[in-house]
Amino acid sequence: MVLVTHASDERVFPDTSQAESELAEAMTLWQAGHAEDARVALSAMTMRWPEHAEPFLYLGMVLLQQEDDANAERALAEAVRLAPNEGVIRFRHAEALTQLGRFEEAVSALVASIEASPTEARPYLALARMLEASGQHERAIAVLECELAAMTQDVRLQEEAARIRSAWNESSLNVQSTTS
Repeated sequence: MVLVTHASDERVFPDTSQAESELAEAMTLWQAGHAEDARVALSAMTMRWPEHAEPFLYLGMVLLQQEDDANAERALAEAVRLAPNEGVIRFRHAEALTQLGRFEEAVSALVASIEASPTEARPYLALARMLEASGQHERAIAVLECELAAMTQDVRLQEEAARIRSAWNESSLNVQSTTS
């Protein structure tokens, strides 16, 4: 596992292997269902190694799982600050923003995630679903079809575009039948 440091940080971190070992232990705890122990370990790591994005990323993910959305957002915002070009970090930050009801910021974070990792499907799916939920069906379909389907041919995206189009068509028919 490679720890991402802030791009302008020119210091040489003295013992990356120790940080990586601690991160692996915290992740093992989390995966074994010991989220609280993982949270404690990751919180301590963010204080010992504040220049590394991964402890903040995984702390944010644990906090999201624990439904501590405000603290998750803070941890993930710090991870974004430390590693602004990491798509997965921006994607997780968007999840926290969504949980907090900060949809416009979440859309911006998803767009940034897509720009950072244009072949990763999850941000496209999340963005399309958010647009669909806000009634922007055409834009949601465009996100899935035009912007991604041609690049990766991801079947999930094509299926999601078909689902949104179908739901949109059904809702249009229902509106027409009630107004007739």
